[in-house]
Amino acid sequence: MIHNEHLQKADELYEVRHDNNGNAIHVYIKDGEAIIFPSLHDFVMRVYYGQEVERFYLEEDSLDAMYDESAYDYYTLKSQYFFKTHYPFSEGDTYYTIDAKGVIESTWDPVSEELYDADPERVYFTSFDEAMTYYNNKYPNQ
Repeated sequence: MIHNEHLQKADELYEVRHDNNGNAIHVYIKDGEAIIFPSLHDFVMRVYYGQEVERFYLEEDSLDAMYDESAYDYYTLKSQYFFKTHYPFSEGDTYYTIDAKGVIESTWDPVSEELYDADPERVYFTSFDEAMTYYNNKYPNQ
């Protein structure tokens, strides 16, 4: 069973969506744009304090397809909905990925774009801590 709650003001909407696997996403909608956050903390720090946090943006019209997903794992949704139309980084940016051995730090370059195009489902991270948290959840016994 998927669960959702929302709060609405005249010009903005906040929703939290949960699935049966313990995943949740936090969605803030304003002016036709949706901002998707992995946690309530990230939502509050961005919307109310203006701090840089993990998030991705979608057009509000794209939410229906995302809401039809059976699971609300933030990083999987990010790879499916945000990275489909954008390269996730600019040349020279540091990014992180994971494999069964651990977290891999890289610098975005033309080869990264080729690797991305070859495997667009791969999950990318902007911080080591974020990647490590995902790694520990995906490979708990490593």
